[in-house]
Amino acid sequence: MVSVTPIFNGIRQVITSSPYLVMGEGQSVFQEALQRSVRGVKKPNGKYYGGQGYKNLWSNIKKAFGEMETKNTALTQAEGGFWKATKKSICNIPSEFSSAWTSTAGKGVLSRLGSIGGVIAKRFPLIFGAWMVYDEGKKLWEAAKDGQLNAGEVAKSGSKLITATLGAAIGQALIPIPLVGGIIGFMGGQFLSELVIGKSYADQKQEILAKAGQTTNPTGGTFDTGSTNPLEYNQADAYMAQQLQMAMMQNPNIFAQPNPYMTTPYGV
Repeated sequence: MVSVTPIFNGIRQVITSSPYLVMGEGQSVFQEALQRSVRGVKKPNGKYYGGQGYKNLWSNIKKAFGEMETKNTALTQAEGGFWKATKKSICNIPSEFSSAWTSTAGKGVLSRLGSIGGVIAKRFPLIFGAWMVYDEGKKLWEAAKDGQLNAGEVAKSGSKLITATLGAAIGQALIPIPLVGGIIGFMGGQFLSELVIGKSYADQKQEILAKAGQTTNPTGGTFDTGSTNPLEYNQADAYMAQQLQMAMMQNPNIFAQPNPYMTTPYGV
């Protein structure tokens, strides 16, 4: 019989480290550690040595995660908590830009811009994580407005944040093309999350509305997105209602009544 203890321990580790991974420097630490395992260490001649390639990839991923946990623990102990450390890190960003600009004085515009770009690249995981938190927050708010906010929706958002961020770090480490590897890994992480625990309420509702050729309006109803034929409008509205009803039968917790989008088709 396979023990489930390692699985639960792994989940606990991921959840514990998720703030540092999503909002801190965890993504960069994890990516760099995995990159050293796969590609090796870059020498002055520009070549990499000591890399294992894709052999023992899973072990190297766990090792990189362990390095991230170690740095997270040291950082939080030194600063008195993760959020205090994150606040200090954010407040240091202006001085980092200033230092990068002044340290390259007299070296030409391209050198100075390159130094600024290095700071942006270093802080990109934080910017990326903040954007993801904002985007998932909007989806949770959408579910709350429709009375569909529950533990499952929160779990879906949290899972997507973690798997997409980890995916971006793994993708960038394995595909050393700036941004390309990260984007591929990010999309793969999101897909895996949705495959395992499903899409959020907001995503499912948006897909159904898109299939019907309609979007929501500020008053809470629906409107046609370009059709000038009243019959076509009626058909789209009826189609939307039918799709929502089918979704409700398959998963009543997601599209439970009352729902303002379950409008009665015209002529019925």
